[in-house]
Amino acid sequence: MSVRSPILAALSALAILVLPAAARAEDPPAPAPFRPDFTFGFRGVGEIWQDPAIVQSYRSSRFAGAGFASLGIIRPLAIEAELGYMRQSSAAGRTLPEDDVPKKLLLTDDAGNLVQDATYAIAGGSMELMPVTFSLLLRKELGGAQVFAGPGFAMAVFNEQTDVGAVSGVKPALDLKAGARIHTRLIQPPIRPVGPKPLQGLDVELLLGRRQHHAFGVGQGFDFSAWRIGIGLAARL
Repeated sequence: MSVRSPILAALSALAILVLPAAARAEDPPAPAPFRPDFTFGFRGVGEIWQDPAIVQSYRSSRFAGAGFASLGIIRPLAIEAELGYMRQSSAAGRTLPEDDVPKKLLLTDDAGNLVQDATYAIAGGSMELMPVTFSLLLRKELGGAQVFAGPGFAMAVFNEQTDVGAVSGVKPALDLKAGARIHTRLIQPPIRPVGPKPLQGLDVELLLGRRQHHAFGVGQGFDFSAWRIGIGLAARL
């Protein structure tokens, strides 16, 4: 019997054991299963208005705060809800020349003739507005940030109190937004595993959006369409 036979037999047995294990080690790891993620935060939003009645009585732009919460339903999609609040006031007694007054604010008779003076007095009062938005956002991780964009349904809940009366209501609108959440290192993972950590990260958010209100017919009241520019903080759970 040759000495090589036991050696060859041992090498063959070792190959049978080692080669399949090596092949299994080279297989790519299975992707981790998706778990719904939750993000909440606060953003400051500047809005640029276009309704002449609002611009003349109050201001053409305003800054307000809004809270939001986002839930990831699948990796590229999330649903988001946002609630904001703003209030602005107008001083009583301020007048505008007739040429600067929006036509829908000028009083006319049945024949179309003006029934007021050549100036228009601004009634003192205040306007409160609560924009409510529900959005469906596409999102993607790019480097050290997450970018997102998507459409949504918005409601502008308003209440105006003036010296001549009060009016309130709800205006539906279409909302479009896009932005980026830049990941910061303010929250670091623990060096030693101590169980699940509820707060995973803190992001700085930049936002650009458009709320478009569609009014049909004449005398439909305020138009709350606005360009929206915001910055805020978002916490990831």
